[in-house]
Amino acid sequence: MRRTWHAWQSLHGEIDFDDLLVAKALYTAAPEAYAFINSHEQNMRKLSDSLPEGAITIADENRKLLHEQWEKATKEVSLDREAAHRFMDFLFPGWLPKTDSSKLTAPLQGVAKHLEHTNYWIRLNRESLSPSEISDQKAIQAIEIWKKEPEKTVYQDNGKELTLSQALLSPGSFAEKILQFEILLNGEEVRSVASEIFDIIRQNIKIHSHIKDYPVLSEWRLLTRRKSTDNHDMWLLEEIRKAIPISLDFATDLYAWRKQNPIKDKLNSYKTLRTGFLREAKAVYENNPDALLKSLEADKQASISELMYLCGNPETESSPISYAEWGWLIDVLIEAGEKSPQIILPQLAPLIVDTGRYHAGVQWSFKGAMDTLFPKPDLQNRAINLFSREIDLSRLDEKLREALESVRNEVTSLTRS
Repeated sequence: MRRTWHAWQSLHGEIDFDDLLVAKALYTAAPEAYAFINSHEQNMRKLSDSLPEGAITIADENRKLLHEQWEKATKEVSLDREAAHRFMDFLFPGWLPKTDSSKLTAPLQGVAKHLEHTNYWIRLNRESLSPSEISDQKAIQAIEIWKKEPEKTVYQDNGKELTLSQALLSPGSFAEKILQFEILLNGEEVRSVASEIFDIIRQNIKIHSHIKDYPVLSEWRLLTRRKSTDNHDMWLLEEIRKAIPISLDFATDLYAWRKQNPIKDKLNSYKTLRTGFLREAKAVYENNPDALLKSLEADKQASISELMYLCGNPETESSPISYAEWGWLIDVLIEAGEKSPQIILPQLAPLIVDTGRYHAGVQWSFKGAMDTLFPKPDLQNRAINLFSREIDLSRLDEKLREALESVRNEVTSLTRS
């Protein structure tokens, strides 16, 4: 108890107390077991968290291997093995089979939890936080501050004062810490934080262009699904509406937040959200090529094809993209292309030739597209002239470059015949 009390003075609120107590008891009563954990804590942690069904067999194999190593390491040691097993399983649930385990998941600040920037077992051994670690209490306090005053500074990064949403989009371990304690946020609060993040992205769309650098976004996406609240689709549609004039790619990505969510009423929900998205997009882009061009990011060449494939009629999703369904958008694409072929031609090519991104709905040739995408004679002539325009292909990936060259070669043949 003395060792536990001493460690708790510096780790108060920074580690699960029960785990601390059990670990110190194990250290005193069975130091061999404690030493074994020190040597194998990474593999033991793989048994500790709730595992997907397909990983159960792997966990069983890991458990068998660890137990063999345990028996080998302690075969000459005299100790109460039953008690040691119970203590070890308490710290790392899954050390014992589920039928015998005292608990199935690790606590939020338990030693079996391991984040990229926090190892609670090492924290327990040090009996303090390392200088580079973010305090759990600092993250918890940040959430509580945000609940009372969303615009108030909750964190300082290199002297820069950040709100909670700004901190979540900053590099480093603080965002990971906030995600760890998302249990403190209800569905409405998770949604409010998401709206703040979306506002930041709309003000600086380059963040979305480098979305892979912000893993917190995908994690927050999962939170908005798991903690979904009433009128979720209406909230998401409003966020999409605000994104459409700024970035079609971002708007489409927001739509995918919901479309990929498996729910019982998904057909009706998807239809409502899809219809709303298309209505809002049409209101901004129809007969307005400048608005469309403004919303297309130069390094996002699949924005149009993603919109059409994600929001197309589910009953005809395996059929080629058609003017009958998308005439309003095809018309404005041609007009926008005449103004800026460098931006529009890479958007049009994936609708005509396979670029390896989609398998359904591709025309496979410009000639095939003449009847479906460009059925009107005037539209056909404008499309031919557009694809005859020279653009810089060096900025395109290989598949898209090959697609455009294929269409251009076919257009050249058509104009000669």
